[in-house]
Amino acid sequence: MATLGHCINISHLLNTQQATFFAQTIGCANVIRNQKILDFKDDLKNNNTSSQGYAHVKKREGLDFLKDVPVQILRNAAASVFNDLISFQKNLRQFPKIKNKSRKRSAIFTKELFNLIENNNKTVLTIFNSKNKNRRAVFSITLPHSIENLGKQFRISRQGKNFYLSYAFNNQIDLIDNNQLLKDLSHLDENELLEKSIGVDRGVNITAYCSNGDTFQYNIETKKRLKEKMNKKAYYQRILSRKKRLNKNTSKKCESNNQRKLQEKISKIDKDIKNIRYNACHHWSKSIVKITPLVVIFENLKINNMTKRAKPKKDDNGRKYIRNNANAKSGLNRAILNVNMGMLGNFTKYKLNLEGKAYYDTHPAYTSKTHYVCKGKNTIRPTQDTLICLDCNKKENADYNASRVIQLNGINDIKEEKFSTKKPRKKISIRKKKVEILSVEGESTLRKKSPCLDVRE
Repeated sequence: MATLGHCINISHLLNTQQATFFAQTIGCANVIRNQKILDFKDDLKNNNTSSQGYAHVKKREGLDFLKDVPVQILRNAAASVFNDLISFQKNLRQFPKIKNKSRKRSAIFTKELFNLIENNNKTVLTIFNSKNKNRRAVFSITLPHSIENLGKQFRISRQGKNFYLSYAFNNQIDLIDNNQLLKDLSHLDENELLEKSIGVDRGVNITAYCSNGDTFQYNIETKKRLKEKMNKKAYYQRILSRKKRLNKNTSKKCESNNQRKLQEKISKIDKDIKNIRYNACHHWSKSIVKITPLVVIFENLKINNMTKRAKPKKDDNGRKYIRNNANAKSGLNRAILNVNMGMLGNFTKYKLNLEGKAYYDTHPAYTSKTHYVCKGKNTIRPTQDTLICLDCNKKENADYNASRVIQLNGINDIKEEKFSTKKPRKKISIRKKKVEILSVEGESTLRKKSPCLDVRE
């Protein structure tokens, strides 16, 4: 069964009291999260054992207001950030970051704080202010799913002045086994696989170029909207930076009301930009799934590595820093992030599974330099969209050629069944070995300082 997420904007459904309650609850949950992150940092530096307890946080000076919210909210916040820490210890994610008021924050409501009543294949969700003492209903909403398909927790999020209700549900659709479908296709010859597959080349100018000739990118109106939003954001950021400089802020926090108002405007623009990108990715991924016969082949791109900052360069003597084209690299990073290459791949993958189709990630090496006809790598790029093969003297569209190379590489991998022999991530395997060694020595895994900590401090 496929587990999906659902998000509802409930801002227009809340009165003043309900909005105040949710704002207070989310704020207190975020305080617990931030305080626990600071504790985790100290524990990792001092090689102390970390726990998900939160009672000591409530006793700290200036945090008496935490007693005004249900203890279940604080418990859930502490447990959530503790799970993030464990994932960091296993090198599955970065160290959890502190969230300020300008970022999206949330509070988790578990079964003690809500009630579900089924009504005509729909569910009425009622959220309460406490478990037992002075229990009263705070908010109620009808959800378009039956009780048996809903998850065990609900999340109320806030970004700016908007509130959202999100939860997981089961859509009662059996997902295919991706590897099994690829295995069923492996016995077909190359021509049959060419008919049943498409290759997708992701880029900056053209977001997705398919091997059948279809292209997907921002239209003129969307590009104009994005440019206006980003220019407006940069304008407010300059004003905010100048105010902080003149006020001599000692921290990154907004220390005046005018600064907070500007930060709210920036957050709202960030939300608008995010919605534009999400909407475009959903349309593109839906279209790709629609034109796909049976399998889509992507490049296995490492977006995090592609968008790293330029490293400082020193002269031959190692004394002075020289130009490293950092501005150009930053512009390229922004362009890559603006088209959401990774999001497009993720959206396409889960939609393919829902439609009973498969996906495969092939190795991206030399896909932009190899000619798909003669398989030669002796090519030149006189322009960004042109590729000329010097071996066979043929001229091709660079993006179309790359999509065909991706398709052919993926077909070869499918025929050789390389999808079933993929090696696990190196970092994870190394971490597992370290965990085994520590368990033999009788020490807790959380007492071991992560090898990535020194880099990220």
